[in-house]
Amino acid sequence: MDELSNFENNVNMSSSEDTISDESESITENTGEDTGAQDTNSAICINKDGKKQLIYHCKSHEEALQYVKKYELATTTRFVVFKANKNFGRTDILTKTHNVLWDDFAIPYSGMPFIIVSSKVLDCHHGFDRNISVKKNYQVKKQKTNMDDHCFQKNYVVLQDTKKFMCPAKINMREILQFPDFKISERSVWRQNKASKMLREKLKTSSLNEIFHIRIIVVAIDDVSCHDKHLFGPAELIAQSIDPLISKKIEEYVMEGVFNVREMKRLLRIAVNDIFEKANLPPPNNRRFFPRVDTIRSHIVKIKQKLRQKCKSFIFL
Repeated sequence: MDELSNFENNVNMSSSEDTISDESESITENTGEDTGAQDTNSAICINKDGKKQLIYHCKSHEEALQYVKKYELATTTRFVVFKANKNFGRTDILTKTHNVLWDDFAIPYSGMPFIIVSSKVLDCHHGFDRNISVKKNYQVKKQKTNMDDHCFQKNYVVLQDTKKFMCPAKINMREILQFPDFKISERSVWRQNKASKMLREKLKTSSLNEIFHIRIIVVAIDDVSCHDKHLFGPAELIAQSIDPLISKKIEEYVMEGVFNVREMKRLLRIAVNDIFEKANLPPPNNRRFFPRVDTIRSHIVKIKQKLRQKCKSFIFL
């Protein structure tokens, strides 16, 4: 009992602002080299697989996405979501028992226990093909249709039928909850076990909202050297997919009645100039912000089709 009371006396109370400032100082101390997408809130670490990764500690999911976009623009890469837990970044209910951790390759030891409540994984858009079986079934169905005597489907010569080149580069996001009320003053196995046990008991008997915690999104981005079997940098500019902001702008202009492709292209140039400053303006061959004419035309057609369907459903109602 004396040992347990001594342990409870050693438990330190600290505010979220002190915790975040301590972490940011430890992160900046670990920074060893400079990259185009590196920030003052980042550190370069080596994970358990031996990969070099760029680590960011963010206060929200939105801030994490901003760092991902900044990295994409700096390296001319693109990432797509592979899998993610529901309500990532806003987890309020713990549905299972989580391991209590004290540090790992991306989180230095600070005396505070934490748990990982959810995760999100993004693949390079030139990464692994997750729909091989679906594509094979489509090809078999298409060949059977072409064998029909009354088939009028057009066939095109496609020199490159996929953009997937098995690139292993990934982005791993983890939603972490830290508990300052269970912080230990001195690192030892006994103190960690006692604090972990007390935290697990508290999580079982109380809801998450009743326990003071700090939510952090830890982003681990694979270094540019991890990209393989595809081009990146200036050579990848012409192969970039259209940015969601530009797609949203096209939809807004179509809703206003702009259907001419040349006029749409002119308006998009003005929109890009408003988004970026003149010093940071992307090059004109960057198809992410300066899409091709056929890309603009296809977006206009799709949006017009959506508007027709909405009108039809409204008429039937």
